[in-house]
Amino acid sequence: MSAAELPFEILAHIARFLTSNEKLCCATICKAWKQPFLESLWIIIRLNNYRNVEYICDMLTSQPNIFEKDTHRTRTLFLGKGLSMSEKQLGIIQQHFQYVETLGVTEQSLGSSEFGEFADWSQWKSLKNMDFCVEGLTLYNQMKEFLRILSFLPCLRHLETNKTTDVPSVVYKLGDFETIHLYLPKLEYMSILGNIEDFTTEDLVRIKTVVPAHKLTVAKFRIFDLDLRWLCYFSRKYPNLHTLELVCFPIPEKASLFRKEAIAMIPSLSNSFQRLTKVTINCTLGMGWGFTAFWDMLRQFGVSIKHLEYRLIGCHSDINQSIMTISKCTRSCSETLELLFMSNTLRCDNPSTIPNTLGSLPRLVDLCIIMEGVHIAIDALLDNCTALRKLRLTVKTISINSNDTSDITMHDLRSLELTKATTGTDVFNYLSHRCPQLNSMRLASMKVVGPVSKDTGVLYFDMSYTHFDYLHFTSVFFYATNDGTENDYSSVNLLNFGTSDPEMNPEGASETVFNLGDIENKMPLDDPLWLHVYCNIVSCMQIDDLRILDQEESDFTQEYFEAYESNVESYYPDHIRRSWWGQVPKESWKDDLHRGYVRFYFNYVGRYVIKTYDGCEDILWNKLYATLS
Repeated sequence: MSAAELPFEILAHIARFLTSNEKLCCATICKAWKQPFLESLWIIIRLNNYRNVEYICDMLTSQPNIFEKDTHRTRTLFLGKGLSMSEKQLGIIQQHFQYVETLGVTEQSLGSSEFGEFADWSQWKSLKNMDFCVEGLTLYNQMKEFLRILSFLPCLRHLETNKTTDVPSVVYKLGDFETIHLYLPKLEYMSILGNIEDFTTEDLVRIKTVVPAHKLTVAKFRIFDLDLRWLCYFSRKYPNLHTLELVCFPIPEKASLFRKEAIAMIPSLSNSFQRLTKVTINCTLGMGWGFTAFWDMLRQFGVSIKHLEYRLIGCHSDINQSIMTISKCTRSCSETLELLFMSNTLRCDNPSTIPNTLGSLPRLVDLCIIMEGVHIAIDALLDNCTALRKLRLTVKTISINSNDTSDITMHDLRSLELTKATTGTDVFNYLSHRCPQLNSMRLASMKVVGPVSKDTGVLYFDMSYTHFDYLHFTSVFFYATNDGTENDYSSVNLLNFGTSDPEMNPEGASETVFNLGDIENKMPLDDPLWLHVYCNIVSCMQIDDLRILDQEESDFTQEYFEAYESNVESYYPDHIRRSWWGQVPKESWKDDLHRGYVRFYFNYVGRYVIKTYDGCEDILWNKLYATLS
């Protein structure tokens, strides 16, 4: 089948993935392509400036019959920021684009002080999805007008409010939520940005008789001040929620306000949040303590949370209080949790504290911890999370409690990402022994420390039991610790990849194989690959860079380390100018020889990336990580 014979439906589907300019180009390819690609231009309309608005309104009023079929094809309409459309212009748009299913209204898209004479929101009664900036309405009572608009949209299933400033001014009352669901009986997804007013005495009575919004399954609230009793309202109002997101940053005095009252209301709530499986909490540490009432509620009613994201901002003066907050969170759903994302600014020096705080999570398969001020013992983490398949750690240091690999329980960890941490080479050797299924690993902005042999100059990075499909190093620097300390002046900047050393190759492990894939400098399997990390001066800035030594340099390096002990004694350079991280300029690479080199051992590597900066490969890693089972 030739391109000209492709069915209309296939061409229309292809057009969904093209830009407007690409669609116009395709429309000129051949006669058969013209109609589907031109029609596809009308599916999504974006009015990004006032000239667009004037042009399309003039066109529709002067030649309505010509464009009637085209405007009826439009399913998505976006009104750009600052259009200040008049009521008459809005009325024209509504009259001609009656089959819109998705509408985006940003800040000050609508400029009229009121809508009544020309605008007719009932023309969009088939609307299913709307993203609306309430604060962008140029009205004294923005909420009243917003609710009036919603009264004309009974088919709406997805409602999201966006913001104009970092601090929203719109305030929602309990009655506003009741009105929203009265007007939108089919609503399934609701994301609200604004402030929520504290409950009145009348509201507390009203909570007991609210009519549940059974259709709503996803609720997201991005608010500043939260009366914790609202959680009790949400549990009654939304019995079928499977996803709940709360982003709130209250003033300190209000963080625990009404906490006791909220706890007292829990017994009156029967079987709350029974369908809830995903929870996202983003708040201050003080507010996190207030949320203990919420975690108690989940535990009391046996809610099976599978996906939990918990971000805490700020430091609590009492570290025990902070630890208790985290513990309450994870232990409320420890038996069902499958994915956990934990982020906070806690500082903790004991590497066993965080693993012990999280406790046993037998079903957890995906764990991400971002706590740049804590130390973590990774072996304790694996002990507590026996089903873990994917692990991401952004912490201060990573260690192991025991180097003994003779009596360890094997673990099925598949993917590992470590960022911004200092760790030792012993950790990777331990992981290679314990995690035989580990097949992808990314290290980024890492400091790896270990002993350099005084006889051979080798710092071993030994993962010889590990078969990697994908290995990724970004800004990973190595340091010698022969004196028992780690400092920036003991950097080891020569890296060596090659076939396995028979003396180091463990029983049952095959030769190390490297496939550089698309990298231009392909390495023969029998030859070593030498890399050098050096300092490059760019616009008066010190930039760390990486290069492959050429054949002559590689031969010189190989010969140097074959007689390392005698070479070091005969030549040990002093007072060398180095960068902050301990690198020398590119041409001074020989001044790094006396410091030794890092020798990498792997069972197999299908593809690897080694570099000193972020880039496209980091995006590739994120996509790869997301698809790993």
